[in-house]
Amino acid sequence: SSLFMKIGIDLDGPLLHFTEAYIRFHNRVYGTSFRLQDITEYDMSKRLGVSHEQHGKDIFTFFASAEYQNIKPFGAALRQVRELAQQHTLCIVTARSLDHQALTATTVKKHYDGLFQAIYHTTGNGWFLRPEKAQVCKEVGLDLLIEDYIDNAMDVMREGIPAVLISRPWNKEVIGHPYLRRTRWSDIQTAMKKTLGRKNTLISSS
Repeated sequence: SSLFMKIGIDLDGPLLHFTEAYIRFHNRVYGTSFRLQDITEYDMSKRLGVSHEQHGKDIFTFFASAEYQNIKPFGAALRQVRELAQQHTLCIVTARSLDHQALTATTVKKHYDGLFQAIYHTTGNGWFLRPEKAQVCKEVGLDLLIEDYIDNAMDVMREGIPAVLISRPWNKEVIGHPYLRRTRWSDIQTAMKKTLGRKNTLISSS
């Protein structure tokens, strides 16, 4: 569309193969053989059979690992983000904690250099939760959020901000949802247009 927008994109899942890299790390550390298809819910710890507390520690270790250093971007995402950046203001909205602010900036620069105007972290140091992602999206004036976690997408829609889900194994249950679209990166522009076309009906549906 010809409309200029401020678009937020979640980092881990939509832009980076985070879960794939994390599974490789987990399998190495625990001697397991999980695959991406096994992660059918957003909270990986349940599927991997570790406690929340241990999973939190493991994620900190993961950020310092070779698996994280070798994390790959989605090829299709890179193409579409380049295209969107020519017309819109793009920013990253991530639940990563501020402990990983420098590391996150480095990773974004490595894979998406110059394409994002800002990186907003919705979690404080030590995973101390700051305002919900929906609140941050509202505060920074987003017109649209691209996400992979259903709950976040629903939350931002309740704030009157349209959201589009990138297809991942943990958000399959949204298929057939009346107004939350699940799409591949290659079809993102179509999904955005259809979602924005419904914007006025979204606000009254909370």
